[in-house]
Amino acid sequence: MAQISPLLLSNVPGKKIIATTYKVMKINTNVDYTVPRKCPKCLKQDTARYCPACGTEMFLPERFMFMGNKMETTVINGIDNTKLTQIKLAHTAIWFMFVLAILYILYAGIFDKINALVWLCIGAVVIEGIVLLIFNGKCPFTIAGYKYAVNPQVGFDIFLPLWLAKHNKIIFSTLFIIGLALVAWRVLL
Repeated sequence: MAQISPLLLSNVPGKKIIATTYKVMKINTNVDYTVPRKCPKCLKQDTARYCPACGTEMFLPERFMFMGNKMETTVINGIDNTKLTQIKLAHTAIWFMFVLAILYILYAGIFDKINALVWLCIGAVVIEGIVLLIFNGKCPFTIAGYKYAVNPQVGFDIFLPLWLAKHNKIIFSTLFIIGLALVAWRVLL
């Protein structure tokens, strides 16, 4: 569903230039094309798709805008990217902690090193699983990241390769179940 609003660009007698602004409401896109863009050649700002001075296509607001060596990503399209970066850093750190816990459970099961840390890791991973079930399979960091993301897609909220972000739950759930089975086998035998 699109929301259409006309925008008068010129009041020249006899010539009325009207641009239509589309705000597309989809899961993956919420872009406001009336945000000023910078021309990559002459660096002038305008809301038009093409630069009025040199005719070059302007950067879209959801893309990063480059100015020499400085990348302006603090606020694009009204979105604060520093908060999204903070969410990504925290999410990546906690994800790494859970990966270490799962790998330690697997290691302890393989080499029969069952101790209190193994039970602590198992408890932490089970609690994380319960949290994921409560939030319909989404991490709370992902839900918090939607507020700051312009184009949320797989892996937008964490610093991981796309293939790993896409198959994260399958890979590490399998490793956890194997590790848990090995620990149970070691304890029971």
